[in-house]
Amino acid sequence: MGGKKNIVILGGGFAGVRAALDLARDRQLIDTHRIVLIDRETYHLFTPWLYTRASTGAPRRGVRIPFQVIFATQPVEVIRGEVKAIHRGMHAVTLKGGQEIDYEYLIVALGSVSNDFGIDGIAKHALFLKTFEDAERIRSKIEKQYRAFAVSNQVGELFQVIIGGGGLTGVELVAELHSYLKDLARKYERGRGSFIIKIVEAEQRLLPGLPEWVSNKTHARLGSYRHVEILLQSMIAKVRTRKIELKNGDTLEYEILIWTAGVQAHPLIASLEQPLDYHKRVIVKSSLELRDDSHVYVIGDAGVVSVRTKIRDTETILNAYKKGEVAAANIVRALTRKPGLSYQPVNPGCIIPLSGAWAISTIGTPLIGRVAYLFLRLIHLRYFLHILPFSEAFKRWYGSG
Repeated sequence: MGGKKNIVILGGGFAGVRAALDLARDRQLIDTHRIVLIDRETYHLFTPWLYTRASTGAPRRGVRIPFQVIFATQPVEVIRGEVKAIHRGMHAVTLKGGQEIDYEYLIVALGSVSNDFGIDGIAKHALFLKTFEDAERIRSKIEKQYRAFAVSNQVGELFQVIIGGGGLTGVELVAELHSYLKDLARKYERGRGSFIIKIVEAEQRLLPGLPEWVSNKTHARLGSYRHVEILLQSMIAKVRTRKIELKNGDTLEYEILIWTAGVQAHPLIASLEQPLDYHKRVIVKSSLELRDDSHVYVIGDAGVVSVRTKIRDTETILNAYKKGEVAAANIVRALTRKPGLSYQPVNPGCIIPLSGAWAISTIGTPLIGRVAYLFLRLIHLRYFLHILPFSEAFKRWYGSG
């Protein structure tokens, strides 16, 4: 890759895509630098719709957005590959297969992976929801096993689905799976609905990181479903084939176990040899650079800013997107010898969709019901418009989610 120097971005999630777009739109920078984005997939994954893809089947076009569509008019070179090593001393990264790519500046936006907290049996027996393939696997396995169950089950037997974790992903997934399993019951059981979904949460309430009123509304909504059971203060200690052991000694049986209880930074992050937080994220400077390397930025779920602020640097799409913006701006400023910007995390609130056109919003004035759901839809459309031309954005947004 002779001639221009490379600015390499590892990962095409929310932070990585924002950084690539911002850098590519700086025409002076493009005269001297090549923007290279490396991802193991050919598409940007819109994770807010993963839970619907895993259940009722959100259209693929809204969940998987090809990089070639996002960067159709932008000078971004996309390389499909898996990063195996980062060589800071050599200013290079190595891909699986041996390809080596040098860089002047590196943006690490590798995101997160599921965290089983070392619980015996989770990795072997549970399904996870982090990738498009995970979503496909969940939906396919549930239908396959429910169909077999409907043929052989005895009166009184229930098809049992366990969701490990009562955080955002867990409660959103429960709500959609309830609708999906009712559809399967109509298809294979003539509507009998011989199933139950149990959400297992270790804390005293659902959504423990959110205001208590949100937890209460969510509990009431999910608890109103005839086929949903909520188990609080129930910590999973061990998982075996079709059986879960709780820390208090109780056992639960299951046909399907889906683990949504936690994430941690991509394992390659540890190779940067930097201080890590509890979630194994790199602790970076407020400029998002490594503490000992001004040519490496760590953003998205891979990095965390250690600053004294009233607002925690939480792993949200908005914060990931802002990190991409700040990292791109600071690279441009470094090249033009201007002082860098400081990233400040934000937490305006969140919106929790709970099946159908119904949601809870904590953004500004609290909203509950259809109006909160419509608000969420508009936020999603706004994001699509940021990364895509209007017609493409509307096509992928409409009818999805």
